[in-house]
Formats: sequence, structure tokens, C-alpha cells
Amino acid sequence: MHRLLALGKTRIITVSKFSRNDIARHLKIDPARISVITEGADHATRIAADRTVLKANGLESGKYVLAVGNKAPHKDFAALDHLAATLSQRGIKLVISGGMNGRVFSAGTPDLQHATYVGRVTDAELHALYSDAVCFVFPSIYEGFGLPPVEAMEAGCPVVARDIPVLREVCGQAALFGRGPSDLTARVVELLDQPNRADDLRCAGYEQVQKYRWTIAARQLLDIMREEFIKC
Repeated sequence: MHRLLALGKTRIITVSKFSRNDIARHLKIDPARISVITEGADHATRIAADRTVLKANGLESGKYVLAVGNKAPHKDFAALDHLAATLSQRGIKLVISGGMNGRVFSAGTPDLQHATYVGRVTDAELHALYSDAVCFVFPSIYEGFGLPPVEAMEAGCPVVARDIPVLREVCGQAALFGRGPSDLTARVVELLDQPNRADDLRCAGYEQVQKYRWTIAARQLLDIMREEFIKC
């Protein structure tokens, strides 16, 4: 592969401008050699929501904030400890869904005292969790794209995200951003206290996710394949 890269014969495809620049920097190649095809979000609502997951975990619609991910260190769920405690005082739960296997993520984030962990869920259950949450919070400090925030937008859930370049790129003006634990908490509280602000974000989110369609990604990939075929 390195030989092909040196000869300039390999086209690389990635999911964001941030990832393109990161790859180019590490491989020491021209970013123009790398094409960007973003991921899609329309799968998030393709399956009807299964709200039995709420009852099974003692959750009420509009009474929880959702986070999705695993215990890998870069997901930085530790940054949500302050938020979980603040929400608990308001009678609102912080719900975390995703792979929580301690044997896999033994060096990852320890469980948060005030959070409710629901583990892995089906696509239908995840649709319900997104749809009925007050908002979605994404504290990750590193992503190549960041799919959960756009899945949340697709389901009509307002988004609060970590203020990192790739999430600024992907979420645009359709999310609130926080740099650290107290900042993320403040953004979530803002949505709790200002329902009109949450409604504005829902509308912005619906508009933003129109960019993220799997049909668009497929067409872009076909165009690249045709270009490469012509070169041959």
C-alpha cells in the first residue's frame, strides 16, 4: 500500500474533512488525494420506534437526557459526571446506551454514580430513546465523523456536543457546543430551561441531516469509481 501511495495511484475515501486532513498529515500526502463521502442518518428512523425500552428501564418521555457510546476513553463519559449530578437534582435521568463490557473497556470510563445504563439496544429501541429524550449529549473528544449526533437530529432530538472541529463540521449550526464538563452541563440546562431554544434546534437539526443520506453517499461513491475507471 505504501508503494502505491508513493506512486500516487491510490484514491482514499473518508467520512469528513477533519479525517481527510488527519489522514493526509499522518501519511504525508496531498489532501487532494483523499475524497470525502459523509455517512448517512436516515437509517435512524427507518424502523418504527420500540418504546418498550422506556418501561423496561423505568424511563419517562421528556424526563431523561440521552448519551450513546461505549467506555472507550476517547468517548469521555467522565465529563458527564457533573451533568448527571445536576440532572438528578432536577428529577431528570442521564441515560447511557451502548457497549459497556468491562473486559473490553477495562481502562475506560468508570460508571457514573447518577447515570442509568441501558446497555446495547436494538435499532428500534434506540429510535425510541432518541425520540423521547429531552436532548442528546455527546462528550467525545475524538471522532472521525460522529454518527450519534446526526442520528439524534434525524429523530428530532436536540443535540449538545463537545466543541471539537469534526463535530462543528458535522453538526454545523444545529447543535449547542461545550468545551468541558461544566460547559456541557450549562448547554443541557439551557435546553431544559428554554423549550423554545430546544424547538429551534430540532428544526435546525432536521435541515442539517438532509445532507446525510445514504443515497447521496452511494452516488458520490459511484462518481469516484467512474472517475477511477476512466483513468485506467
